[in-house]
Amino acid sequence: MPPSTAQPITEQQWNAYKDTIRHLVLEEELSQAEILTTLAKRGFHVTRAQLGLQLKKWNFCRRLKPRHWEAIGHRISKRKAAGKDSAVIISGLRISERKVARQARRCKPLLCRGKSPVLEFDVPVNISTPRSPTTSSIGFAWKTKLPWFEFQDCLNIYAFPPSTGPSLRTMTKI
Repeated sequence: MPPSTAQPITEQQWNAYKDTIRHLVLEEELSQAEILTTLAKRGFHVTRAQLGLQLKKWNFCRRLKPRHWEAIGHRISKRKAAGKDSAVIISGLRISERKVARQARRCKPLLCRGKSPVLEFDVPVNISTPRSPTTSSIGFAWKTKLPWFEFQDCLNIYAFPPSTGPSLRTMTKI
């Protein structure tokens, strides 16, 4: 069977589904196969390679390598020594203190090296002082099974076919 050639997808088409893909990858933590199935049901047909390349381009990262957790742990310990609290945000989602502590402890080096571990610039991690709970909206995610979101998805399929433009979700965001 000859290899199939994938149809090129424009940046406009990708941007129309960016919020949906971000939600499926980062908040629902679906596998690539499940994401492809969900997108196909919504009328957006892409290959696994196209999806993987676009996720890399958008810098949507669900998991970090041990060397990144080592650098995060080092930076948090330096902030703790300076009397600062730390909030870790990966790809726009706040990670719980428990998970950060567990990963940093798991990836802590056994021997101390001469240089401090460095977090590479292309890793989507932000370590900062946490905001107060009343003003912070990072990490809050609506459930996608709410009737309003299901209605929006149905409306998107009929009002904005995959090739036309932005989704209703991107238009209603504040």
